[in-house]
Amino acid sequence: MVECAARSDWRISELSDHCALDPGRGSNRASLVRDTLVRSRGEVLSPRPAPGSQSHVNSDRMPRHMEIRVSDFYAHTDGRRREGLSDHLHDVSALAAEFVAHFESGEWGSVAGLWHDLGKYSSAFQDYLGATANLERASVRLRGPDHSTAGAQHAAARCPGGMGSILAYCIAGHHGGLPDATDESGGRSGLVDRLKKPIPPFTNAPPELVEATCPPLTTLDWGSLADRAFRASVFCRMLFSCLVDADFLATEAFMRPDRAALRGRSETQLCQLLGALDAHLLHVERGSKFSTVNACRMGVLAACRDKAKLAPGLFSLTVPTGGGKTLSSLAFALTHAAEHKLRRVIYAIPFTSIIEQNARVFRDALAAAGDDVVLEHHSNFERKAGPSAAPEGGEFYWDWLASENWDAPIVVTTNVQLFESVFANKPSRCRKLHRVAGSVIVLDEVQTLPVRLMRPTLAML
Repeated sequence: MVECAARSDWRISELSDHCALDPGRGSNRASLVRDTLVRSRGEVLSPRPAPGSQSHVNSDRMPRHMEIRVSDFYAHTDGRRREGLSDHLHDVSALAAEFVAHFESGEWGSVAGLWHDLGKYSSAFQDYLGATANLERASVRLRGPDHSTAGAQHAAARCPGGMGSILAYCIAGHHGGLPDATDESGGRSGLVDRLKKPIPPFTNAPPELVEATCPPLTTLDWGSLADRAFRASVFCRMLFSCLVDADFLATEAFMRPDRAALRGRSETQLCQLLGALDAHLLHVERGSKFSTVNACRMGVLAACRDKAKLAPGLFSLTVPTGGGKTLSSLAFALTHAAEHKLRRVIYAIPFTSIIEQNARVFRDALAAAGDDVVLEHHSNFERKAGPSAAPEGGEFYWDWLASENWDAPIVVTTNVQLFESVFANKPSRCRKLHRVAGSVIVLDEVQTLPVRLMRPTLAML
C-alpha cells in the first residue's frame, strides 16, 4: 500500500506555468548560491581597520526596510581571509527569507537571519576571531564564546509574545539545537535560563540592525484553539530548519566556495521529469505484448494519472506485487506536483533493499532528464557516498552534499530519515525539514508503520 500526502496547505507560491521558474521563489536555489554566495569575498588578513571606518553593503542583497554598514566586525575566518559580519547576516537573511517564503512567511526568515549572529558584534567574539586567525594557520582550534544567546534575548525583548518566543527558540538553537523551555536535567540550557543568561554586550551592532521590524503574525494560519500549540511548534521547527540550512550554506560559501559551487547542480523541474517519465512509459507500452497483467498495469497507471488532478490531500494505492505500483505511483506524484505547483517528490520506504530497487527504477525511467535528479539517502548509501569515500567532484559527491538538505527534485529515503528529520531538534538533521514543504510525500509499504507512530506522523504531514 502506498500513501501519498501532497502538502499544498503550506500555501506554496505558484509559478506562472508548470515549467516557469520564479528566480525569487522558485524551486531551485542553485543560481542564488552560485551568483550571490559563491564568490571570493572577504578581506585578506591584515591589521584591523581603524574604528569607525565604514563602507556600504550591496543594497541589492538587503531587505528594503534597512541598510547595515560594514565596519571592522567579522563573522568567520579561514586563517587567510575574514568574512564581514554584515555580509554574513545579509546572506543568511536572504536565503532564510527565500526558504520561508515557501510557506508565505518570508519576513520571519529575514529577521531571524539578521539577528542570529548578533552576539558576534561583541568585543569578546571579535577578540576570539582575531586569535583564531593566527591559530588556524597552526591547525589549532579554540571554542568561541556564546554568540547565539544574544540574538535570542534581543528577539524575545523586541518582539511581543509568541513572535519573540519563536524567534528566540530558533536563534538560540542554531548551533546546539532547538532547546526545551527548561532543562529537565537540572542544567541551564533551556530557553528560559538562556534568556536570563549574562552575555557580553553587543552594543557595536548598527541601530538599523537591532531595530529591524518584527515579523507579522497575520500571515499564519494557527487553526483552532486546540491545535494552536502544535501548529506553533511545527512552524517554529520549520523556521528553525530554514535558518540553520541558510546559515550552513552561507558559511560554506565563504569557507568552502569550491564545495558550495557543486551544490544545486540539478536544475531540472518536475514538469521535465514528468515528460521524461511519460516518454519512458510510452516506450515500455509499445514494446509490451498484450496480456491480462499488462492490461491491469495500464489500468492502475491510468487511475493514478486521473486522480493526480484532484485537490491535494491523502491518497492510497493498493496494488498486488507485480501490478506496476512503483512507476504508477511516480506518475501520480509527478503529475500531482506539476498540477499543483509543488516542488519535489519524497519517497519514504521502510526497507533499504526496496529503496535501492526503486531508486534504480526511477533513474532508468528518468534517464532522459539527465543526471542528479534522484537522490538516494539511507544508511548504506551514506557510507558509500560519505566524505571519505567521495573525493570532491567524484561520483557520489553531489549525492553526499544533497543528502544534507534534500536539495533534489526526487528524494528516495527511509522512514527513519524522514521521521527523525520531522521530529529532530539538531541543526544537521533539521536542515532538510523545510524541503518537505510543498512536496508530494509517498509512504511506500505504509502498513509497516507502527501504530504508535501513526498519529504523530499524520499530524505532521
